[in-house]
Amino acid sequence: DSFSTNYPSPVLLVTGSAGSGKTSLLANFVKFHCEISSSNRLTIAHFVGSTGSSMDLSQMLKRIITEASEWIDVEGFDPEELPKDPSELVDKFHQTLCQVKRRGELLLVIDGIDCLDQKDNAVREYSWIPQQIDSSVQLVVSHS
Repeated sequence: DSFSTNYPSPVLLVTGSAGSGKTSLLANFVKFHCEISSSNRLTIAHFVGSTGSSMDLSQMLKRIITEASEWIDVEGFDPEELPKDPSELVDKFHQTLCQVKRRGELLLVIDGIDCLDQKDNAVREYSWIPQQIDSSVQLVVSHS
């Protein structure tokens, strides 16, 4: 819990070789935060490889945008109107993260970012991760 309340950076990278326990660690981290969560804190977890579609970067971003936008209560939000263009979708993802502070805080946990299928070459590897993240968002990612 000290990361979520006292860590000076909004981003934490968990690394280790395959099979070293990163997924178990993050699953327990998410479980803990869901148990202590309040109405002004949203936790979204994405475990790449848990389903076939979980490896698709665009699908992951759409899911995160949708969950966050519904929690923030963005007026007129319609998931069917999310951009199809990968670059525009990344921009929408960044905009959504900036809107979190209207409602509270977001803990976003993504396990296995190195396993995401980034088939859309319009989005360079890891360029979907914002270079600057508002203090209302904490991002925890794992990478082998």
